[in-house]
Amino acid sequence: MNKTLLRQALKFKDNTPTYSQTKQLNEVVKAYEKEHEKVFTHIRYGQRSKILDREAFFAFLSEVANDGKEISSFEDIERLLSVSQSRQENIENTGNSKSRYIAVFDGVVIFKHGKEEPKLYKDPKTIHVENKPILAVENGETFLRIDEMASKFGYEQYIYLGGMSNRATRAFLEDKEVVFFLDYDIEAIRIYDSFQCKSKHFFKHPDIESYFANEKYRNEVLYRKQLSALPDSQPELQWLIDLIKQYSAVIEQEVLR
Repeated sequence: MNKTLLRQALKFKDNTPTYSQTKQLNEVVKAYEKEHEKVFTHIRYGQRSKILDREAFFAFLSEVANDGKEISSFEDIERLLSVSQSRQENIENTGNSKSRYIAVFDGVVIFKHGKEEPKLYKDPKTIHVENKPILAVENGETFLRIDEMASKFGYEQYIYLGGMSNRATRAFLEDKEVVFFLDYDIEAIRIYDSFQCKSKHFFKHPDIESYFANEKYRNEVLYRKQLSALPDSQPELQWLIDLIKQYSAVIEQEVLR
């Protein structure tokens, strides 16, 4: 694993880095693009660098920086870089709950039944799943209090995602009926599209439009950071794309009640 390349790749997560910020990565990328006759970045000296093809970018990192092992998201990179740290270091050094939980609990599934405390399962086959949809929750803070809100919508079993989630959780959900409770932002569209399940739906809070209409709940800073990744259309989530465009903002799930 080449940690230098991965650290520099992380600079693309919410930004368009300068050439000097990713100098070593730039050199490897350009050589790789030339060899494979495929351009997936815009890298020019004196200009801000951009990713043109995310799928190809992560495929490149998988091959060159991670010994051929799959990397499919920036969350994967964060997990790889933090996996060798101690639990305390993960908690102290990671700035958000998604990365913190995934780094500490990689390789396990975190599941919760009703009002019971969440449990960690090293062997997901031991999880008792009722013949009802599972509510997959993106953020740690929301997951810990999820029954307070979601039970009134008929949900009784919950799984923690932590953003793009770990491989164990993804594998567990492949043959399940899943409802995804994510942030109402641009990254959520990519997260939702990345999952393969028996059936899946995006949880649309019945009052979500009123949250977008209320200025105190809107996050315009996060919207601007994610704007370059906003798709023009996605049939199932067009309502979300339209709300984001209408209000030039996104809503994080923690504010919902």
